[in-house]
Formats: sequence, structure tokens, C-alpha cells
Amino acid sequence: MLVAGGTAPTIHFTDYEKLQDVSCTDGSHLDYSDARIFTGEVMQLLQRRDFL
Repeated sequence: MLVAGGTAPTIHFTDYEKLQDVSCTDGSHLDYSDARIFTGEVMQLLQRRDFL
């Protein structure tokens, strides 16, 4: 797996409870009704991990 062999910090949605609740109706794209929630959670996560 690419992530396992790398040294860059990574984020996977299954590692974060609030991100797990967002569904991708077609398997790869967020539903518009979840996009705002997902983006807000990701921004908070990036700030907490000092990526921003």
C-alpha cells in the first residue's frame, strides 16, 4: 500500500468518527448535502494536526 511505505502524514476518513458518517452515494463522490459537513470536519482536523 502506498501510504504504508511513505513518510508523509496521512488522513483516512475511517480513522475519524465524524468523517465515517458521510456517505459517497456513487462510491467516490460526496452527496452535496454532506459536503459542507465533511469540509468543516476536515478543516478542523487539519488545524488540530497543525497541517494548516
